Amino acid sequence: MTSMDTAPALYGIFHNDGESYGPKIQLPLEQVSAHSLIVDVTSRTILSQRFYNPSERPTSRAIYAFPVPARAAVASLELRTSGGKVITGVCKERTQAREDHENAMARGEHTGLLERISDDTFTISIGSIKAKETVYVKLIYVMTLMNDYDRDFIRFYLPMSLGQRYGPAPLGMQEAELPDQLTRISIKVDVQTHGPITMVTSPTHDVSIKKYDSRIGRPSKRRCTIRYRSGRFLTDDFVLLVQAELLDSPRCFAELYRDRKKSPYDTLAAQLTLVPKLNLPPIQRQEYVFLVDRSGSMNGDRIDMAKKTLAILLRLLPEEGTSFNIFSFGDHVDSIWPHSEPYSQAHLDEATTHIEAMASNYGGTEIFHALSRVFKSCSKATPSAIFVLTDGEATSIDETVSLVHTAVGEAPPTAPVRVYVLGIGQQVSTAMCQGIADAGNGTCLFSTRAEDITPKCARLLRAGRTPFLTNVSIDWNVPSRYLVSPSSRTSTLSSPIVPLAFQQSPALIRDIHSDTRLVIFALFQMRKPFAPKEVILQGEVADSGQRFQLVIPVRGVQLVDPSPHVPIIHSLSACAIVRDHEAGVAPLPLSVSSGDPDGRKRAIVSLATQYSIISRHTSFVAVERASKKSSKTDRREQGLLRRLQELLSNAATPETESMINFPIPGGFRPSLATAPTPGTPRTPRTPRTPRTPRTPMSPSGLSAAPSVMSSRVSSRGGTGTSLFDDSTEVGAQSDRESIRSYETMSSLNSNSSSSSYYSETDREVEPLSDLQRSQSPQFMFIPTEQAPVLDFEAGELQAPIPPQLFDLLSLQKADGSFNLNGSLRLVVGDVAVDEGLALGVPASVWGTALAIAWINQTLKNQAELSGDLLVKAYEYLTLAGVMDSELLITRAASLIHDV
Repeated sequence: MTSMDTAPALYGIFHNDGESYGPKIQLPLEQVSAHSLIVDVTSRTILSQRFYNPSERPTSRAIYAFPVPARAAVASLELRTSGGKVITGVCKERTQAREDHENAMARGEHTGLLERISDDTFTISIGSIKAKETVYVKLIYVMTLMNDYDRDFIRFYLPMSLGQRYGPAPLGMQEAELPDQLTRISIKVDVQTHGPITMVTSPTHDVSIKKYDSRIGRPSKRRCTIRYRSGRFLTDDFVLLVQAELLDSPRCFAELYRDRKKSPYDTLAAQLTLVPKLNLPPIQRQEYVFLVDRSGSMNGDRIDMAKKTLAILLRLLPEEGTSFNIFSFGDHVDSIWPHSEPYSQAHLDEATTHIEAMASNYGGTEIFHALSRVFKSCSKATPSAIFVLTDGEATSIDETVSLVHTAVGEAPPTAPVRVYVLGIGQQVSTAMCQGIADAGNGTCLFSTRAEDITPKCARLLRAGRTPFLTNVSIDWNVPSRYLVSPSSRTSTLSSPIVPLAFQQSPALIRDIHSDTRLVIFALFQMRKPFAPKEVILQGEVADSGQRFQLVIPVRGVQLVDPSPHVPIIHSLSACAIVRDHEAGVAPLPLSVSSGDPDGRKRAIVSLATQYSIISRHTSFVAVERASKKSSKTDRREQGLLRRLQELLSNAATPETESMINFPIPGGFRPSLATAPTPGTPRTPRTPRTPRTPRTPMSPSGLSAAPSVMSSRVSSRGGTGTSLFDDSTEVGAQSDRESIRSYETMSSLNSNSSSSSYYSETDREVEPLSDLQRSQSPQFMFIPTEQAPVLDFEAGELQAPIPPQLFDLLSLQKADGSFNLNGSLRLVVGDVAVDEGLALGVPASVWGTALAIAWINQTLKNQAELSGDLLVKAYEYLTLAGVMDSELLITRAASLIHDV
């Protein structure tokens, strides 16, 4: 079976037209609306779709299929018909959910069943849709965004269709028709960040961007709205890139949650994120293995992008201590050599010829067998870095991820194996690509166009050739007296499983890669409410054993009631821990023995049902309710929006910088923690005197052993250490009023006032005597049309990377040099080449100086990228004995400038 034999893209609502074994027919998708909110490194997306049954008779049971990005946590789903039927979901064990769904169908009741097909594909089965009836579908999911080009970039991804996948299509969905090309689609993304936004762009679609005015009338530097509209259905996924200051700075958000219906205890969830910049020398000896997808689905631009990627990666490899090999796969696997060969000019030339002959003619995407072959070939004497170039369009995701987990775990400590992935093209499988990289303890990047290739190659190889931090641990600073003790712990009210007092994802932090966002979650079962002032990350450098320590303040602490607020950090934390359980790497609860064959499943069901997380063993079964009660779902959405806003408001305002000075840190919103119940008078609050903003903590505040490298990060992102690069500090002129204007961000999301929502949910909560609270910002709700806007054009990705850059890089030799030849003349010009010959400079030295000068000029605003690309070139000039290479490069640059 080749990739061309797979089922077509499946996205929408399908039914059998009343015939048990009839062809699958798709309801026309009339409109798609996606409204997303990006707050720093977290996003919330509301995906609304409208379907219509144009036939004169009702449909049979219909199936609705939709994609979400891998790692996303589905927080809510609702179906509503024009006849007033509203269906929402409750999370239950998968078999029980199916049984409840079938029983409801048999009784003729309205019902729905939401199931996970893979980490990025979901389906919902609904009952009959009446003739001429319209169905409205609303889905909400949240996720943590990863960095893209650089440390201060985030990549927002909105899948618009399910790509063709090699392998059996989901049961009951074969022969479905493609969506109508006349679908109307609108996308709106509100962005707000802690630091000033420096760039917003979409590499996939032409978007409009509006910058909002701050309260003092100046354009906001920290928030904007991106819109896209189309009268045609989109087959390409929507990608948005945001660059902002401080996106790479370490941060830790915490959230307290209380739901007495599900658990007798409060819970604390924490999310720690950072993008480390490690000043470390490259690994001295390593094997590099490249696995290239040459299946039928890689035809066209995809295989060309893969070939360019591989050509650049090979030239960036270190000359000394390097061996490499190239594998190709489809429905079979082969390699250029039986075993990895030493890196030399002869082997580089042979590999280049091999790459030029590559085509997408290998049939289906049997990535499982390809990786099995690669793992068997890996050296047992040196570390191995495996780079996978693929679109990931295969359905064997779970088996493949499990294979990678096993291979990496069984590798010798002296010869560790890491796996890096570049997902190529539109409709790439994020579940497959991200799953392989996560299991392989590596990094995953995605590229939708050829212009993305060069910087992403540099990032991947930078991660692969640099020593990583190992033996990493976190001290969450939660005293044991606040945790539920084993003797006092009981099962939750909704599950017989006794949860662990502390759970973390990943449970074991094996290592940290430079320039790649690290995200760590934790869940605590609390005897009484508590949140730490700071957390401590520590570990050592893999090669040298050098110790490091990083102190990170806790920000954005909240107390969240179970209704109507959706506990975002709890949902993300539970989702991450569930994924670890599915991979078999999370610790089991104390009440589950290691020999219990169903213990892992029961642990997943317990956690997933408590926090409403869809998993391999849990599903949403939907129940009908009258449309007049649908306002509760709207309140959940608004609660989720407010929750996201408050996270950033806490992190950005001066008042919250003093929160971590409290003996017992609070920051709990009085509007959430001490709100009166409906029908009771509100207790007047005593105004508080704002605290003086604290000064950033300095490294001198740490008492560390001389061998320990320490750093303390201020609540504004400043840090200092010889291991991690200093983070950028926002100056006094960085429009503080714009930060405060987050309080009106809700005006961008709704034309209706939310005052009724908040008054309806206000209720008295028992005061938390152990907590000190900070002042809550006052949110203002104003109509959208009153928000002043200022148009500005979408930015480019740093600067357009010319195709000549790839042409020039392809000329580089294995030793890092560039020879003077006709191809180099075409790039730098005749004058520059001839000048060196007149000066008597050796051809390879002058060619290398010209290449360095041209790349530096071309990437003058991208110093980090040019530095990665030119490491070997500078090393060559040093080894060639050039006494003053900078003077030579300056002379070369002056000649190129005159061309």
